[in-house]
Amino acid sequence: MAAAEVTYADVKLPKSKGKADNRLSSEVTYSEVRRLRKLTEDSQPFDSSEMRNPQPRRQTKRRPTAERGALLVLSVLLAAAIIALSVTQINCRNTHSELKMCKASPPPSCPPPPEVKEETFQKCEEGWEKHGRNCYYLNTTKSTWNDSRRFCIDRGSDLVKIDSREEQTFLGKKLRRFMNQMKMNETETFWIGLTESKEEEIRFWVDGSPLNESLSFWSEPGNKHGGNEIVEGQCSVRMGRKTKEEEMMNWFNTSCVDPHRSICEKAANVSRCFFH
Repeated sequence: MAAAEVTYADVKLPKSKGKADNRLSSEVTYSEVRRLRKLTEDSQPFDSSEMRNPQPRRQTKRRPTAERGALLVLSVLLAAAIIALSVTQINCRNTHSELKMCKASPPPSCPPPPEVKEETFQKCEEGWEKHGRNCYYLNTTKSTWNDSRRFCIDRGSDLVKIDSREEQTFLGKKLRRFMNQMKMNETETFWIGLTESKEEEIRFWVDGSPLNESLSFWSEPGNKHGGNEIVEGQCSVRMGRKTKEEEMMNWFNTSCVDPHRSICEKAANVSRCFFH
């Protein structure tokens, strides 16, 4: 940098005369002072006031370079990755320890998984009445035995097959309630799914199984007109209304072409529900 020369000029001042001294005064000379002052690029022209009030020199801060900034960011990211990895390893070790404890001897904090239970529900369509696992429908339209069976088949069912005394009792009460409600004549009867083969001299149900005579409920056993004897022209069986004491025994032989109401039967719909 260029250096500037600062010069203080010679100054000569006469010494004042006193009243008692008549001699010529001697001159007082201040010697010349020269000082070199360096000028920086941002220095201002010399001001003598700076000599009287010197200002502290400012220190220039060194700015971090791009390399140092990148190194600092990488250091922070590396430290964060190390911390995250340490936490993950600790969690994995804890989870592994808990699983080993549960497998060895499950403590109260490790209950067994809840047992899934299945419950079955059975229901019937509207207009059908449920009894046991079956649904029953009273067809009030009078028709032949074959046409009555066709009516039931069209609705996913068949003419009723009676397998037990309990089922016979249920149907007897059902017919009596219905006939009383409709104010029907006592002679009204309903087809059931029992027919006979005169050639083989046996009676069988619509599913092809033969009649079990121990589970038959003839109104007049042995009577040719209404009992269990197979008679020409009488090919099917109907059941009807009886008094409360006799409601069990209400089967009658009759001709297949006579018009009667009928009883349809089908299995109840099954739905399953799963719950814990």
